[in-house]
Amino acid sequence: VSCLLAESRSLGITVRHEVDVASVRWEGGEAVLTCRPCGEEACQLEEAVEGRAAAAAPPASGGEYELRAPFLVASDGVRRTVAAAVEAADRERRWALPGRRFKVTRFEDTSVRVYKTVPFRPPEDWRGDINYSARTAKANFDALPAPGGDYCGVLLIEPEDELTQGLPDVPSARRYFDDLLPMFSPHISDESLQAVIDKPTSRLPQFRYAGPRLHHRNTALLGD
Repeated sequence: VSCLLAESRSLGITVRHEVDVASVRWEGGEAVLTCRPCGEEACQLEEAVEGRAAAAAPPASGGEYELRAPFLVASDGVRRTVAAAVEAADRERRWALPGRRFKVTRFEDTSVRVYKTVPFRPPEDWRGDINYSARTAKANFDALPAPGGDYCGVLLIEPEDELTQGLPDVPSARRYFDDLLPMFSPHISDESLQAVIDKPTSRLPQFRYAGPRLHHRNTALLGD
């Protein structure tokens, strides 16, 4: 994501953070998005409604505004706002061949995992253009490069893992990572460990399949 942000800014693209797309409709040749601020608390609530219908969105926090676009590329979050809007629009079509209406198929998550991000800076003699990973009995760890030589690691754990989610302080976190990921622990700063302690876990979105097409009018869906 950080690499995409850097490239976007170099092209003069405006990136808005903590913005939620509350709804989308199509008028003429444009997609019309209703947007609103989405602070950390609201975004965490969005994760909590994973698996519910889009109508179960967090309450509006005020400051709504509209964006109009001649072309929309949607990489939906867990509430699938744009995909749900495409599905609703297809249901209103008076006629369609069997199997040609757009539909989102959701699959039961039989192996639920949550994650925490762990930033670190590898030593100079490590390659900085590849991903690093580790598999253990307790957790999985995957790290991708970010601009400037830093890496963003993702620690994937089970929701019932109270040890990882209940680390009380930096010394305890250091002992935990020394034991779990000894090859990475020396390169995780104390500040990063404190951030890992302070930040709650996040949920991975449930697997879903959208089809039989991934477009609607001037809108394309990614990640489905």
